[in-house]
Amino acid sequence: MATHAFPEAETAIVALILENNPELTTVDPSEDLIESRLIDSLQFVEVLSIIEDAIGHEVDVSRLTVDDFRSLDAITRTFFTSDIGASA
Repeated sequence: MATHAFPEAETAIVALILENNPELTTVDPSEDLIESRLIDSLQFVEVLSIIEDAIGHEVDVSRLTVDDFRSLDAITRTFFTSDIGASA
């Protein structure tokens, strides 16, 4: 099983979502962030910046799909577990 490598980044992403959606008190890790409009295009850039800061390099978005960012679970799987984040 992969380990959770970057809990601070995940916490920062949740904080960003909650800050921009004051009606929420929590974010379900499987919630579709895009369909439910919990992040917009500007916040997406902020999420990407948090990810890049955490993994220490730019993310090659040409190698990814929107599904890699669709939920907190997907973001964790793509960037913060195993060695995947090192190559994203």
